Amino acid sequence: CWNRVVQRGIKYSLVIGAAGNKGLGLFAGEYIPAGAFLAQYAGEVLGPDAAKERDRHRPPEYNGATYVYTLDFEREKVPVGAELCVDAMFRGNVSRFINHSCDPNGILAIVKYDSGDLRLYRLAFFARREIAKGEEITIDYCPKLRADQADGTDGVDDDEDDEEDTEDVADNASESTTNNLACQCGAPICRGKLW
Repeated sequence: CWNRVVQRGIKYSLVIGAAGNKGLGLFAGEYIPAGAFLAQYAGEVLGPDAAKERDRHRPPEYNGATYVYTLDFEREKVPVGAELCVDAMFRGNVSRFINHSCDPNGILAIVKYDSGDLRLYRLAFFARREIAKGEEITIDYCPKLRADQADGTDGVDDDEDDEEDTEDVADNASESTTNNLACQCGAPICRGKLW
């Protein structure tokens, strides 16, 4: 099938390299067109308790080097506490080096195949726009804040009935980090914080 781009794997050259004050980053080894599949986020699939326990005991050399994704996009269909997490601390691929930017050239998409389990799906990165050879590949770690800034709310949710929105940000951030972690992206539209 022509539309199984994620199943076919990485097509474009991706290079891990120094990303200034952000440590290591992922860079385009060649021109990448807009809409192209970049990589699938790979790691160990853990239950929420195991992910929290691992985060509490994360070795100092890994602190900040990986990102635990909580698979909670089907939240309304999955019982509370039954969510799964993907952790690339010990097992992963080049996608674990994708850094944050407030003006990213990549985007995260949910892809479902090979599983009937609503809690288990693939996290795929695609090019949001053309990416030049040598350009760092980035995503927005908390796109909800970018959307809120665009509508003038600046991430502040005044709706008391919608407590889940603010929990989403904390759930997707590592437990060992604090909210409002300073952003290092340097983009002209930088919001100054990761989440």
